[in-house]
Amino acid sequence: MNAAVVAIPYEVGLDHFGIAQRSVKRMQNALKECEDSRGYASQLPKYAIGHSLGAKLHSIGIAATGIGDELAGLGFVSYNNFGFAETISMARSFAKEMEVGGSFGPGNPAFDTLFDLAGMAVSAVGLEFTPSPMDMDKILRTKFDGDEEVLKKIRMFSFDDDDLDSTKRFLDCFEESAGVTQVSHLPGTHLTVSTVQYQYVMM
Repeated sequence: MNAAVVAIPYEVGLDHFGIAQRSVKRMQNALKECEDSRGYASQLPKYAIGHSLGAKLHSIGIAATGIGDELAGLGFVSYNNFGFAETISMARSFAKEMEVGGSFGPGNPAFDTLFDLAGMAVSAVGLEFTPSPMDMDKILRTKFDGDEEVLKKIRMFSFDDDDLDSTKRFLDCFEESAGVTQVSHLPGTHLTVSTVQYQYVMM
């Protein structure tokens, strides 16, 4: 394809602002390395794609730095803007799809009880991501609404059986401009992409 793929690693944590900032810096450094050390032309089109939290991090990075102006296109796969307590559902879904846990795994009543207790504990303590889901919506409305040039570059990918997808929530942050963002509907669940990667690694 005469193309290069740069995968940006990031740590998992509550401070999505900080994680996004570090990820953007790593991406910029990687692109500079490609141009300076490998001779890639600076005018080559650049695309960014992120799955779930990765899509949220791209959104934060674009809002904070304006890096979206440098990109030819953006792909948000299973964009996720759930709260911390709600991500317990993601862990449960992941375990069920991967059939992790043996005799204690999916199908065992204790399995669901453990996840229910974890969700209640997180809610009671008040742990939350920064930005929170509501704050993230405000950032999108403030930084993206009316910026049709950036919104035109975004293509959302939403799986048919994905109960952790926030694509509609993303689009609801905008009014008329939302129509310029395209949505592709695909068969599968929130973890279809991860399942394929997991199976490939296990081969």
